[in-house]
Amino acid sequence: MRIGTVQRQRRKLVAMTRVYVEGPDYASDIYDAVIDTGFSGHLALPGYAIDELNLEPAGAIRSLIASGETREFQLSKATVIFGTRERTIRVHRTESATLVGMSLLSGYVLKIDARAGGAIELEVTTG
Repeated sequence: MRIGTVQRQRRKLVAMTRVYVEGPDYASDIYDAVIDTGFSGHLALPGYAIDELNLEPAGAIRSLIASGETREFQLSKATVIFGTRERTIRVHRTESATLVGMSLLSGYVLKIDARAGGAIELEVTTG
């Protein structure tokens, strides 16, 4: 199934997809997200999105980020629909872009045609 398109942003190629996120009071929205294979979590959302959806706090985690520094991230609980699955996950609160991480991609085969306009496809892992 096609889930997105590779886009050119500031002279870089970026794999973009969409993810449906629902909060505890059935507040929901669809977010454009960057697929980030260097992010081991499920999903990172900007603080304003977490606040708008009234997501429930779920603790905190210390993580090593791309710059090499360790930062603490607040976690929230949300229900997401991504690919063919609906599941409840922990969401990292950020002040930057929405990111889909490797944990949300778990159980799928990801195919990226890495050129501007290229297709991004997701298949359920068999076996």
